[in-house]
Amino acid sequence: MPREIVPDDVVVQRPADSTWSGCLARIGGLLATTVDPTVSPWRLHVFTDVRDAPECTGPAVVVVLQISHALVDGQGSAMLARALFGPDESVDFVRESTPSAAALVAESVVRAPVQFGRMIAAGVKAGRAYRESVALAERGELPPKMPGRELVAFNRRPDGLHSANVVVVPLAALRSADFTVTIVALTALSVAISTYLRDRGAEVPGRLGAEVTVAHRVGGTSRNNYSNVGVGLFPHEPDLAARARLIKAELAQRRIRAAHPSITTQGESLDATPAAFVRTGVVRFDLSRTPATVSGNTVLTSIDRGPANLRFGGGPVRFTAGFPALSPAMGVTHGIYTIGDTLTLCIHSSPAALPDPHSYESLIRKAIAEAGQAFRITPKR
Repeated sequence: MPREIVPDDVVVQRPADSTWSGCLARIGGLLATTVDPTVSPWRLHVFTDVRDAPECTGPAVVVVLQISHALVDGQGSAMLARALFGPDESVDFVRESTPSAAALVAESVVRAPVQFGRMIAAGVKAGRAYRESVALAERGELPPKMPGRELVAFNRRPDGLHSANVVVVPLAALRSADFTVTIVALTALSVAISTYLRDRGAEVPGRLGAEVTVAHRVGGTSRNNYSNVGVGLFPHEPDLAARARLIKAELAQRRIRAAHPSITTQGESLDATPAAFVRTGVVRFDLSRTPATVSGNTVLTSIDRGPANLRFGGGPVRFTAGFPALSPAMGVTHGIYTIGDTLTLCIHSSPAALPDPHSYESLIRKAIAEAGQAFRITPKR
């Protein structure tokens, strides 16, 4: 919704180290902070005269758009960035009027009894949908629920410190005739993570896996239209092409399950729950508990941010990045962001889970090259 921009919405960062490494270190610090959506759901950070930035021949300007998930999801944030830095285009998700606080309170009071009834009805419907999904899975008509995976070092609880690492490559480096960029990236991650664990004397689980973000059809008033599905990385399959085929097949099965009405209906009860109830549940949730298993040992989010026609201060965009959030059982996450013909693989980590992120970044670079060789990918500019 329209809102006047105030000085605190834009912060000019001046780290003592003006190199790209210094900029990334400061971005790591920003990742440990959040914006208050009740004050402003976004903030813009500007770094000027950054030296040695990827894809840049001279001093660069780095712009960080920090956004609350309460406002939009990853695709929505890409749209907002395009509205800020792209060619003049209509922005179809902007509301022209903003209800007053009193109007919102009055509306919630009137709506509460109706919403409570909808919550009960949605809960009954969700229970029915759950039983249906179990029956369908037992008959082989729906991919079954994936059992949990054992924890690895990447699943250690973050300690409050954050690191940001990026690998910028031509998009063609991960573009294969047989596999999507996401599948090639997952294959590369399977190589890098396995190597990292083995080099440190840890066992590589046969069911090593990743949570992959799957976009949902945009509809209704939801600001977040996605879910995460657990996908195996098959680290013990030596042939990378065969490994990629296994990953591709499993991701396809997880997508089918995630999109099935018996599964999507189960989430509607939360959508119908009054915000006060949801907040109470979130506040009471014990974040200090370590789960016995996880659906993935890391996270991969993949977002295409469109053509490279964004500009800031007269300069063209060179690459784009993003850092999926950490969680109590997820100390390392990955993001793939493309714009134009450039791809950036981003690593967001905590020292508790990844004490040597630069070594891991090197493994990622080698794994991308290894996957490219296995899939006969020949990057060209």
